[in-house]
Amino acid sequence: MPQYVMSMHKVSKMVPPKRQIIKDISLSFFAGAKIGLLGLNGAGKSTVLRIMAGKDDEFDGDLSHEAGLKIGHVLAAHGVVSRFGVDFLVYRDDPAGDWKLTALEINLRMGGTTHPYLALQFLTGGRLDPATGLFLSPSGHAKYYKATDNLFSEQYQGLLPEDLVDILTVNKLHYSHGTESGVLFHLIGALSEFGKLGLTAIANSPAQVDDLYSHTLEVLDRETTYGR
Repeated sequence: MPQYVMSMHKVSKMVPPKRQIIKDISLSFFAGAKIGLLGLNGAGKSTVLRIMAGKDDEFDGDLSHEAGLKIGHVLAAHGVVSRFGVDFLVYRDDPAGDWKLTALEINLRMGGTTHPYLALQFLTGGRLDPATGLFLSPSGHAKYYKATDNLFSEQYQGLLPEDLVDILTVNKLHYSHGTESGVLFHLIGALSEFGKLGLTAIANSPAQVDDLYSHTLEVLDRETTYGR
C-alpha cells in the first residue's frame, strides 16, 4: 500500500499583530501526486505552499515528510533493490524543546520487525498514518501489536504446524475482522524440532494487546502440558 510522502496536521499561522493567515490545515498526498490549492486572494495559498516547501517554519501544527521514503530514493539511485529497514532516533534537547529525528542505521534486509509489520498490514488491510504515527485499519481504528520471533519452550517440541492451527482455532485466538484483533504465528518451521516459533498479537489498544499476548502464552502452555 502506498505511503504518504508529505503530511500536514492542523497547521496554523498568525502574523502580527494577531492576523490569522491559515488555521487547522490538514492534508496528505502520495508520491507523484498533482495537487492544486483553490481559494480567494489572501486566503493563504502561498503560505501553505511555502510551509510545504520548507521555506517557512514559523507555524503551529505538524508537518512531516516521509523520511524512510527519502532514504529509499537515495538507495534506489545507487542500485539498491528489495526491502530495507531504517532505525531512527527521536529526541529533543530539553523537555520543552521540539522533537528531532535522526537516522541511525540502515539494514538492507528483512529485519526483526518485518514479520509483525507484514502481519499487521496483511490481516488488517490498514496503513501507517504519518501525520499521527498510528497504524490505522480501513475502519479508521488505531491498531496495536505485540510480537516476538523467539518464543521458546521445550513443551512445544513435537508440536506439528497443524496442531498449532487447531490450538489457534479451538481457543478462538485467530484474527477476526469483526473485532479487528487476533493472533498470527510465524517461523513455525522450527516448532516441532526446536520448540520455537514467532507470534504477533493484534488488538485495539495497548492494554488489549498485552492481555491477548499473555492469554495466548497461557493457552500454549496449557495445551502443551497435557500428557507430559
